Amino acid sequence: MSKKHDQNSRRDFLKAFGALGASFSFLPSLLSLDAKGQSLSIPKRLVLIRTAHGTRKENWEPLIAAPTQVANDVRVGQLQTLYQSNGINKLLDANFVPYLNQLTFIKGLDILVGMGHNAGGAFGHFAYDDGFETIDQYLARSAKFYQGFTPVVDSLIFSPQGFCSYINQNGELKPRTGYSDPRAAFDLFFNLTKSSNLARNSTAIESALKRYQLLKTNPRLSVEDKKILDTQMYLLSEMGNKFKTIKSVATPTNPIPSGNLSYTQLYEAYIDVGILTLFNNLSKILVINIEAADGVDSSSWHAASHDSETQPSPMHYKGSYWAAQKVFLRVVQKMSEITEANGRSMLDNSLVFWGGEMSQGAGHVHENMPAVLAGSAQGFIKPGQILDYSQYGVPPVPSNNMGDNQHIGRPYNQLLNTILQSMGMSPSDYERNGKKGYGISESSNLSRNLRYKDLIADVGNVLPNIR
Repeated sequence: MSKKHDQNSRRDFLKAFGALGASFSFLPSLLSLDAKGQSLSIPKRLVLIRTAHGTRKENWEPLIAAPTQVANDVRVGQLQTLYQSNGINKLLDANFVPYLNQLTFIKGLDILVGMGHNAGGAFGHFAYDDGFETIDQYLARSAKFYQGFTPVVDSLIFSPQGFCSYINQNGELKPRTGYSDPRAAFDLFFNLTKSSNLARNSTAIESALKRYQLLKTNPRLSVEDKKILDTQMYLLSEMGNKFKTIKSVATPTNPIPSGNLSYTQLYEAYIDVGILTLFNNLSKILVINIEAADGVDSSSWHAASHDSETQPSPMHYKGSYWAAQKVFLRVVQKMSEITEANGRSMLDNSLVFWGGEMSQGAGHVHENMPAVLAGSAQGFIKPGQILDYSQYGVPPVPSNNMGDNQHIGRPYNQLLNTILQSMGMSPSDYERNGKKGYGISESSNLSRNLRYKDLIADVGNVLPNIR
């Protein structure tokens, strides 16, 4: 092996483990040992994060300078240019500054049909009888999305309570539940003492084993690096025994703490297991549902969503800020730290969405739905922008039962179209019955339909200026 190649291998090894060894509290062994040397094509992954209990204007409204109007109802600005010291908003604060060029903040998206509380609205299932699965479950069943390889699970869903995904089972839409205990998900994917796991995970395992062997036999690898390699690769123990290759590495164990976990610990485990699962191509879809947080149980958070909109709600802010910092930010951080074979970060190769069941919880409002993206889906999305689709030229309309008026915006369906197309889908794949777009767009409320009569023509389009 040439000295130059040896240096590159060691550099790639340290790149894979140096930063990640500190950021992942466990399992860096399952990440690539030589990220630049992967032979597998890099898939697009989709991460969907959903928060219950609505949002509040005080927390979600942008605090940055106003974007520039580029069309009648389209305003665009660069987050780096418009950013001020107080953050994008009260939730996306200064901790997100390193990732401004990887975020897309979207304002002015409306679900066109009347809704109340819901579980799947953020992902496209607007009504119990609308016939539309949530987009994660639509993609989970798509051979085009998975392109010929069989995942261990078609979508990895984490939720300690409630659900946010709906699947079509024999023509009937039903909630799709997931894992509440991350230890069970870990055992499914990474407990190699189970022969069924070994068989299912063989592609990723064999790839990791080859990279392990290459680095382990490198005579220029330092003693310190060899120790790190042995430590980080302990999960290959059982696999090595089965392949009659590696004779002595520590016994694999489930590293997630036993007993009751705080919500912060729980979601850290969800995220770490989820990202490792995506990285190893054991699934391409990760869904995270949030209905409670440390210091804010579900009932308290829900009650706070009905606090008067004329006064701040400290309890609602506490839950929402926890979701922003402990879940969304952690996902962005972890995925941005992993460099993949195409030279891009895992975040840039993927698309992450964070949204919620409604905007203002007090009035069950679905105008100006919360929406922020991270990543570019391998260049499909142009991140680093704020996009405001609010119809400022149209008089505001009453949006709840509390006397609050709000400008209407573009169809939320366009966000769903954008996400699906960023994952390789074409409109012909998901449109049906001659109707455009994903998700229903016609309300049983005549006045609500009339409100959007001039916007309905765009329901099948990708969001303008997002690409």
